[in-house]
Amino acid sequence: MSWIKTLSVIAISTLISLLILEVGVRMIFPGTVLYNRFQEPVTYGEFETRRLRPDTRFKHTSPDGVFRFATNAQGFRMDMDVPDIKGPDTLRVLLLGDSHTMGMEVQQDETFAAVLQGRQCGDKVIETINTGVSGSGTSEHLITLEHLLPRLEPDVVVEAFYDNDLDDNTKAFHGLVDGKLTIDRTTHPALKGLKILRAHNNIGLTRYLSQNSYTYSMLMNFVWEKGKQLFYGSDRGEAEQTNYVERVQQSARELEIKIGFFNLILDRMREVTDGKADLYLVGIPSLTAYDLADFLTPENMPILLDVTFEVDKTWHVDNGHRHINAAAHTRIGEAIFDRICPTQ
Repeated sequence: MSWIKTLSVIAISTLISLLILEVGVRMIFPGTVLYNRFQEPVTYGEFETRRLRPDTRFKHTSPDGVFRFATNAQGFRMDMDVPDIKGPDTLRVLLLGDSHTMGMEVQQDETFAAVLQGRQCGDKVIETINTGVSGSGTSEHLITLEHLLPRLEPDVVVEAFYDNDLDDNTKAFHGLVDGKLTIDRTTHPALKGLKILRAHNNIGLTRYLSQNSYTYSMLMNFVWEKGKQLFYGSDRGEAEQTNYVERVQQSARELEIKIGFFNLILDRMREVTDGKADLYLVGIPSLTAYDLADFLTPENMPILLDVTFEVDKTWHVDNGHRHINAAAHTRIGEAIFDRICPTQ
């Protein structure tokens, strides 16, 4: 029986040591962010892309607060599943975007999807579908649109643009050949890591630690960064919310190519939705102001939805990844509502 006592002493000592380490990390690094990394691969036609983990409850913790998430069976940040058949009294709005659309650092009922959900628009009630996925870009959103449009038949499609989409687009599905949009790959590079992440989230203990332990989160954040470098072949780091000007210290030609690429994807979105749904483009406010209209070709200007963000107000959370706050979500939601329901 002595070996049982020995193992018990080792286990108790280890547990106490880990608890002391956790307390120390919380005291020394109170700004540690416990990111919600609950993405999984999903197949949309011939493409393997990503979505949020379906039917899951999880949280995101930063010095700004604790933000709780709920996903439906389709892997959207929504409380209800989306029926394939749209009701006759429903105005269905499909929202495409990244972590800002998903609402990374706001509560579920504060996203601009929630601001629109359930509102009366003429003789119809708005139903929003929030497909936002952290880290995604316009290239991925196009694939999502092409797959979901014929199935869910939205009346309105809103593409939410954030400036790092110009970079994310070059790492997804599409490419350029002789100035034309092509398909470079059918499997997103991020899926290599997401398959590992799915196994991690299938284990109750590691899933719990990733949302509640500062020590574990610091280790996971480090591994995540190294994984990005490995899978993307470059040092992207956690740079999604960094200063736009700093990230575009590149030649004018390189930026011109990325902007042209972005417009070609928008051209394809207009083609896909033509006669099927109204398409709008909304710009997410950046920490450093930019004018989305400067990025658009004359052909794509008509779909731009103008939203005003006063420079003397705060539109981002203070810490974490500096995502847009609840006030910005409300402003965007109201702007979309005013465009699709102008007589209300």
